[in-house]
Amino acid sequence: MIINVFIYSNIHLIIALALIHDRVKNFQKNLIINLHISDLVLENINRALGSGNYDLLLKRKNINLNISVFRSPAANSNMSEKIKGILINFLNFRHYKSDIVIVPNFSNLYILFCLMRIKHNEIIYIDEGMSYVSFLRYLKNNQKSKSYFLMRFFSKYASPYSIPKKIKSFVFNKEKFNQIKNISHYNLNLLELNKIFCGFIRDLNCLKNQYKNDEYTFVVTSPLSDRRYTTYQNEEFDILYKFLTSYVESNPLKKIIIKTHYRETSSKYKGLLEISKSISIYKGYLAFQELLILYQNADVICFHSSAVFSMINLDLTKNIYCLCDLIKTPSMKTISNALKELNSESVIFVK
Repeated sequence: MIINVFIYSNIHLIIALALIHDRVKNFQKNLIINLHISDLVLENINRALGSGNYDLLLKRKNINLNISVFRSPAANSNMSEKIKGILINFLNFRHYKSDIVIVPNFSNLYILFCLMRIKHNEIIYIDEGMSYVSFLRYLKNNQKSKSYFLMRFFSKYASPYSIPKKIKSFVFNKEKFNQIKNISHYNLNLLELNKIFCGFIRDLNCLKNQYKNDEYTFVVTSPLSDRRYTTYQNEEFDILYKFLTSYVESNPLKKIIIKTHYRETSSKYKGLLEISKSISIYKGYLAFQELLILYQNADVICFHSSAVFSMINLDLTKNIYCLCDLIKTPSMKTISNALKELNSESVIFVK
Protein backbone atom coordinates (compact mmCIF):
# COMPACT_ATOMS: atom_id res chain seq x y z
CA MET A 1 0.00 0.00 0.00
CA ILE A 2 1.16 3.53 -0.82
CA ILE A 3 -0.09 6.54 1.15
CA ASN A 4 0.75 10.12 0.14
CA VAL A 5 0.31 12.86 2.76
CA PHE A 6 0.47 16.64 2.28
CA ILE A 7 1.75 18.67 5.23
CA TYR A 8 2.21 22.39 5.74
CA SER A 9 1.81 22.48 9.54
CA ASN A 10 2.80 20.26 12.45
CA ILE A 11 -0.83 19.54 13.23
CA HIS A 12 -1.21 17.95 9.78
CA LEU A 13 1.62 15.56 10.63
CA ILE A 14 0.09 14.54 13.96
CA ILE A 15 -3.44 14.06 12.61
CA ALA A 16 -2.31 12.20 9.47
CA LEU A 17 -0.11 9.83 11.48
CA ALA A 18 -2.98 9.26 13.92
CA LEU A 19 -5.27 8.27 11.05
CA ILE A 20 -2.65 6.03 9.43
CA HIS A 21 -1.89 4.42 12.79
CA ASP A 22 -5.57 3.61 13.25
CA ARG A 23 -5.98 2.18 9.73
CA VAL A 24 -2.90 -0.06 9.72
CA LYS A 25 -2.93 -1.50 13.25
CA ASN A 26 -3.29 -5.02 11.94
CA PHE A 27 -1.73 -4.42 8.52
CA GLN A 28 1.11 -6.86 7.89
CA LYS A 29 2.06 -6.04 4.29
CA ASN A 30 4.63 -3.43 3.31
CA LEU A 31 3.43 0.16 3.61
CA ILE A 32 5.04 3.16 1.86
CA ILE A 33 4.31 6.58 3.36
CA ASN A 34 5.29 9.56 1.21
CA LEU A 35 5.25 12.78 3.22
CA HIS A 36 5.07 15.87 0.99
CA ILE A 37 6.11 18.77 3.22
CA SER A 38 5.83 22.49 2.54
CA ASP A 39 9.20 24.17 2.18
CA LEU A 40 8.06 26.64 4.86
CA VAL A 41 7.97 23.99 7.61
CA LEU A 42 10.45 21.38 6.33
CA GLU A 43 13.04 21.97 9.06
CA ASN A 44 10.49 21.78 11.89
CA ILE A 45 8.86 18.63 10.51
CA ASN A 46 12.20 16.90 10.05
CA ARG A 47 13.10 17.64 13.67
CA ALA A 48 9.71 16.39 14.84
CA LEU A 49 10.13 13.16 12.90
CA GLY A 50 13.59 12.70 14.39
CA SER A 51 12.44 13.34 17.95
CA GLY A 52 11.29 9.75 18.47
CA ASN A 53 7.78 10.87 19.43
CA TYR A 54 6.21 9.01 16.52
CA ASP A 55 8.33 5.86 16.57
CA LEU A 56 5.36 3.74 17.65
CA LEU A 57 4.22 4.01 14.02
CA LEU A 58 7.21 5.00 11.91
CA LYS A 59 9.64 2.39 13.30
CA ARG A 60 7.45 -0.54 12.35
CA LYS A 61 9.41 -2.97 10.17
CA ASN A 62 6.85 -2.98 7.37
CA ILE A 63 6.79 0.82 6.98
CA ASN A 64 9.02 2.73 4.56
CA LEU A 65 8.99 6.51 5.02
CA ASN A 66 9.89 8.93 2.21
CA ILE A 67 10.06 12.72 2.41
CA SER A 68 9.72 15.23 -0.41
CA VAL A 69 9.15 18.98 -0.56
CA PHE A 70 6.47 20.98 -2.32
CA ARG A 71 6.57 24.71 -2.90
CA SER A 72 4.23 26.84 -0.80
CA PRO A 73 5.27 30.51 -1.09
CA ALA A 74 4.43 32.72 1.89
CA ALA A 75 1.35 34.94 1.77
CA ASN A 76 3.49 38.05 1.25
CA SER A 77 5.36 36.55 -1.74
CA ASN A 78 5.04 38.34 -5.08
CA MET A 79 2.99 36.93 -7.93
CA SER A 80 5.99 35.58 -9.87
CA GLU A 81 7.11 33.51 -6.85
CA LYS A 82 3.61 32.08 -6.46
CA ILE A 83 3.32 31.16 -10.15
CA LYS A 84 6.79 29.62 -10.06
CA GLY A 85 5.78 27.53 -7.04
CA ILE A 86 2.66 26.24 -8.80
CA LEU A 87 4.59 25.30 -11.96
CA ILE A 88 7.38 23.52 -10.07
CA ASN A 89 4.84 21.51 -8.06
CA PHE A 90 2.92 20.64 -11.21
CA LEU A 91 6.07 19.28 -12.88
CA ASN A 92 7.51 17.47 -9.85
CA PHE A 93 4.41 15.43 -9.06
CA ARG A 94 3.80 13.89 -12.47
CA HIS A 95 5.22 10.45 -11.56
CA TYR A 96 3.34 9.75 -8.32
CA LYS A 97 0.84 6.93 -7.88
CA SER A 98 -0.99 6.28 -4.64
CA ASP A 99 -3.60 4.06 -3.04
CA ILE A 100 -4.56 6.82 -0.59
CA VAL A 101 -3.87 10.56 -0.61
CA ILE A 102 -4.40 12.47 2.66
CA VAL A 103 -5.05 16.19 2.23
CA PRO A 104 -5.50 18.73 5.07
CA ASN A 105 -7.02 21.59 3.10
CA PHE A 106 -8.59 21.63 -0.34
CA SER A 107 -8.44 25.41 -0.50
CA ASN A 108 -4.64 25.34 -0.61
CA LEU A 109 -3.82 26.30 -4.18
CA TYR A 110 -0.39 24.62 -4.22
CA ILE A 111 -1.67 21.29 -2.90
CA LEU A 112 -4.49 21.21 -5.43
CA PHE A 113 -2.10 21.53 -8.36
CA CYS A 114 -0.01 18.66 -6.92
CA LEU A 115 -3.16 16.61 -6.45
CA MET A 116 -4.10 17.01 -10.09
CA ARG A 117 -0.90 15.14 -11.02
CA ILE A 118 -1.13 12.16 -8.64
CA LYS A 119 -2.87 9.01 -9.83
CA HIS A 120 -4.82 7.81 -6.82
CA ASN A 121 -7.53 5.38 -5.75
CA GLU A 122 -8.85 7.24 -2.72
CA ILE A 123 -8.64 10.73 -1.24
CA ILE A 124 -9.12 11.44 2.46
CA TYR A 125 -9.65 14.90 3.93
CA ILE A 126 -8.43 15.58 7.48
CA ASP A 127 -9.76 18.38 9.65
CA GLU A 128 -7.16 20.84 10.96
CA GLY A 129 -9.45 21.60 13.88
CA MET A 130 -11.43 24.46 12.37
CA SER A 131 -13.55 22.87 9.63
CA TYR A 132 -16.77 23.34 11.57
CA VAL A 133 -15.99 27.02 12.08
CA SER A 134 -15.04 27.44 8.39
CA PHE A 135 -18.24 25.72 7.31
CA LEU A 136 -20.41 28.03 9.42
CA ARG A 137 -18.49 31.06 8.16
CA TYR A 138 -19.26 30.01 4.60
CA LEU A 139 -22.96 29.43 5.32
CA LYS A 140 -23.50 32.73 7.15
CA ASN A 141 -21.25 35.09 5.19
CA ASN A 142 -20.72 33.15 1.94
CA GLN A 143 -16.97 33.54 2.52
CA LYS A 144 -14.92 31.58 0.03
CA SER A 145 -11.15 31.13 -0.04
CA LYS A 146 -9.33 33.25 -2.61
CA SER A 147 -7.96 30.15 -4.32
CA TYR A 148 -11.47 28.74 -4.79
CA PHE A 149 -12.34 31.21 -7.53
CA LEU A 150 -9.35 30.04 -9.58
CA MET A 151 -9.30 26.35 -8.70
CA ARG A 152 -12.97 25.69 -9.40
CA PHE A 153 -12.08 25.93 -13.10
CA PHE A 154 -9.25 23.40 -12.82
CA SER A 155 -10.05 20.98 -10.02
CA LYS A 156 -13.15 19.05 -9.04
CA TYR A 157 -11.84 19.03 -5.46
CA ALA A 158 -11.88 22.80 -4.98
CA SER A 159 -14.34 23.73 -2.26
CA PRO A 160 -15.53 27.06 -0.85
CA TYR A 161 -15.33 25.71 2.70
CA SER A 162 -12.51 23.17 2.33
CA ILE A 163 -14.68 20.04 2.58
CA PRO A 164 -15.41 18.54 -0.86
CA LYS A 165 -18.60 16.62 -1.46
CA LYS A 166 -18.59 12.81 -1.22
CA ILE A 167 -14.88 12.50 -0.29
CA LYS A 168 -14.24 10.83 3.07
CA SER A 169 -13.76 13.70 5.49
CA PHE A 170 -12.45 12.99 8.99
CA VAL A 171 -13.60 15.93 11.10
CA PHE A 172 -13.66 16.96 14.74
CA ASN A 173 -17.18 17.50 16.13
CA LYS A 174 -19.12 15.50 13.58
CA GLU A 175 -22.21 15.80 15.79
CA LYS A 176 -22.02 19.59 15.47
CA PHE A 177 -22.03 19.29 11.69
CA ASN A 178 -25.10 17.04 11.84
CA GLN A 179 -26.96 19.66 13.87
CA ILE A 180 -26.62 22.25 11.09
CA LYS A 181 -29.95 22.85 9.39
CA ASN A 182 -30.25 21.13 5.99
CA ILE A 183 -26.73 19.67 6.30
CA SER A 184 -27.82 16.68 4.19
CA HIS A 185 -28.20 18.97 1.17
CA TYR A 186 -24.41 19.29 1.00
CA ASN A 187 -23.85 15.56 0.49
CA LEU A 188 -20.83 15.41 2.81
CA ASN A 189 -19.25 12.12 3.85
CA LEU A 190 -18.24 12.96 7.42
CA LEU A 191 -16.39 10.61 9.77
CA GLU A 192 -15.45 11.36 13.41
CA LEU A 193 -11.76 12.08 13.94
CA ASN A 194 -11.74 12.95 17.63
CA LYS A 195 -11.54 9.41 19.06
CA ILE A 196 -8.77 8.39 16.63
CA PHE A 197 -6.78 11.55 17.34
CA CYS A 198 -7.16 11.36 21.13
CA GLY A 199 -6.15 7.69 21.17
CA PHE A 200 -3.00 8.39 19.19
CA ILE A 201 -2.02 11.36 21.37
CA ARG A 202 -2.29 9.23 24.50
CA ASP A 203 -0.07 6.59 22.93
CA LEU A 204 2.73 8.92 21.87
CA ASN A 205 6.14 8.23 23.32
CA CYS A 206 6.51 11.82 24.48
CA LEU A 207 3.70 11.33 27.00
CA LYS A 208 6.26 9.52 29.15
CA ASN A 209 8.09 12.83 29.70
CA GLN A 210 5.17 15.12 30.47
CA TYR A 211 5.38 17.85 33.10
CA LYS A 212 2.14 18.27 35.04
CA ASN A 213 2.06 21.77 36.47
CA ASP A 214 0.29 25.08 36.00
CA GLU A 215 3.33 27.34 35.89
CA TYR A 216 3.12 27.94 32.15
CA THR A 217 0.91 29.97 29.85
CA PHE A 218 1.09 29.65 26.08
CA VAL A 219 0.21 32.48 23.72
CA VAL A 220 -0.67 30.97 20.34
CA THR A 221 -0.74 33.62 17.62
CA SER A 222 -2.65 33.85 14.34
CA PRO A 223 -1.88 35.98 11.23
CA LEU A 224 -5.22 37.78 11.38
CA SER A 225 -4.09 40.92 9.57
CA ASP A 226 -2.73 38.87 6.66
CA ARG A 227 -6.16 37.26 6.35
CA ARG A 228 -7.88 40.68 6.58
CA TYR A 229 -9.82 39.68 9.69
CA THR A 230 -8.85 42.86 11.60
CA THR A 231 -10.00 46.47 11.50
CA TYR A 232 -6.41 47.67 10.95
CA GLN A 233 -2.95 46.19 10.32
CA ASN A 234 -1.46 44.27 13.27
CA GLU A 235 -4.46 44.87 15.49
CA GLU A 236 -3.84 41.39 16.94
CA PHE A 237 -0.54 42.61 18.41
CA ASP A 238 -2.19 45.56 20.16
CA ILE A 239 -4.88 43.33 21.64
CA LEU A 240 -2.33 40.81 22.90
CA TYR A 241 -0.22 43.59 24.40
CA LYS A 242 -3.16 45.02 26.36
CA PHE A 243 -4.42 41.62 27.51
CA LEU A 244 -0.98 40.31 28.54
CA THR A 245 -0.27 43.48 30.52
CA SER A 246 -3.33 42.77 32.64
CA TYR A 247 -2.72 39.01 32.73
CA VAL A 248 0.85 39.41 34.02
CA GLU A 249 -0.35 41.66 36.84
CA SER A 250 -2.85 39.02 37.93
CA ASN A 251 -0.47 36.07 37.38
CA PRO A 252 3.03 37.32 38.29
CA LEU A 253 4.49 33.83 38.77
CA LYS A 254 3.43 32.46 35.37
CA LYS A 255 6.04 31.73 32.70
CA ILE A 256 4.52 32.97 29.45
CA ILE A 257 5.65 31.41 26.16
CA ILE A 258 4.67 32.91 22.81
CA LYS A 259 4.22 30.29 20.08
CA THR A 260 4.02 32.10 16.76
CA HIS A 261 2.11 30.84 13.73
CA TYR A 262 4.39 29.28 11.13
CA ARG A 263 3.53 32.02 8.64
CA GLU A 264 4.54 34.75 11.07
CA THR A 265 7.95 35.97 12.20
CA SER A 266 8.93 36.24 15.85
CA SER A 267 9.93 39.88 15.28
CA LYS A 268 6.23 40.76 14.91
CA TYR A 269 5.74 39.98 18.60
CA LYS A 270 9.10 41.10 19.97
CA GLY A 271 7.41 44.13 21.53
CA LEU A 272 5.48 41.86 23.91
CA LEU A 273 8.73 41.05 25.70
CA GLU A 274 8.72 44.61 27.06
CA ILE A 275 5.74 43.77 29.28
CA SER A 276 7.59 41.41 31.61
CA LYS A 277 10.75 39.32 31.92
CA SER A 278 8.46 36.31 32.39
CA ILE A 279 7.50 36.46 28.69
CA SER A 280 9.58 34.68 26.05
CA ILE A 281 9.19 33.66 22.40
CA TYR A 282 9.51 29.94 21.68
CA LYS A 283 12.19 29.24 19.06
CA GLY A 284 12.19 25.45 19.10
CA TYR A 285 10.78 23.04 16.54
CA LEU A 286 7.92 21.46 18.50
CA ALA A 287 4.35 22.22 17.48
CA PHE A 288 2.02 23.77 20.04
CA GLN A 289 0.19 20.46 20.33
CA GLU A 290 3.43 18.72 21.30
CA LEU A 291 4.27 21.45 23.81
CA LEU A 292 0.82 21.11 25.35
CA ILE A 293 1.33 17.37 25.76
CA LEU A 294 4.61 18.02 27.57
CA TYR A 295 3.35 20.92 29.70
CA GLN A 296 -0.14 19.92 30.73
CA ASN A 297 -2.56 22.05 32.74
CA ALA A 298 -1.22 25.27 31.23
CA ASP A 299 -3.31 28.32 30.41
CA VAL A 300 -3.63 29.22 26.71
CA ILE A 301 -4.23 32.65 25.17
CA CYS A 302 -5.28 32.74 21.52
CA PHE A 303 -7.72 33.98 18.93
CA HIS A 304 -9.06 31.10 16.82
CA SER A 305 -6.03 28.85 16.33
CA SER A 306 -6.83 25.35 15.04
CA ALA A 307 -3.76 24.18 16.99
CA VAL A 308 -5.63 25.06 20.17
CA PHE A 309 -9.17 24.03 19.33
CA SER A 310 -8.14 20.67 17.90
CA MET A 311 -6.96 19.77 21.42
CA ILE A 312 -9.87 20.92 23.60
CA ASN A 313 -11.34 17.42 23.94
CA LEU A 314 -8.14 16.04 25.49
CA ASP A 315 -8.48 17.99 28.77
CA LEU A 316 -4.82 19.00 28.68
CA THR A 317 -5.36 22.72 29.33
CA LYS A 318 -6.49 24.68 32.37
CA ASN A 319 -8.08 27.79 30.86
CA ILE A 320 -8.25 28.92 27.23
CA TYR A 321 -8.63 32.68 26.86
CA CYS A 322 -10.16 33.39 23.44
CA LEU A 323 -9.69 36.99 22.26
CA CYS A 324 -11.86 36.83 19.12
CA ASP A 325 -14.57 39.12 20.50
CA LEU A 326 -12.03 41.94 20.93
CA ILE A 327 -11.77 42.33 17.15
CA LYS A 328 -14.95 43.92 15.81
CA THR A 329 -15.14 42.55 12.27
CA PRO A 330 -17.83 40.32 10.68
CA SER A 331 -15.31 37.53 10.09
CA MET A 332 -14.19 37.38 13.71
CA LYS A 333 -17.78 37.61 14.95
CA THR A 334 -18.74 34.58 12.86
CA ILE A 335 -15.67 32.67 14.03
CA SER A 336 -16.36 33.53 17.65
CA ASN A 337 -20.01 32.46 17.43
CA ALA A 338 -18.98 29.13 15.90
CA LEU A 339 -16.40 28.53 18.63
CA LYS A 340 -19.02 29.25 21.28
CA GLU A 341 -21.18 26.51 19.82
CA LEU A 342 -18.45 24.00 20.72
CA ASN A 343 -19.63 24.48 24.33
CA SER A 344 -16.23 23.85 25.90
CA GLU A 345 -16.13 24.67 29.61
CA SER A 346 -12.43 25.47 29.46
CA VAL A 347 -12.84 28.34 26.95
CA ILE A 348 -13.22 31.87 28.34
CA PHE A 349 -14.33 34.45 25.75
CA VAL A 350 -12.70 37.72 26.75
CA LYS A 351 -14.89 40.80 26.29
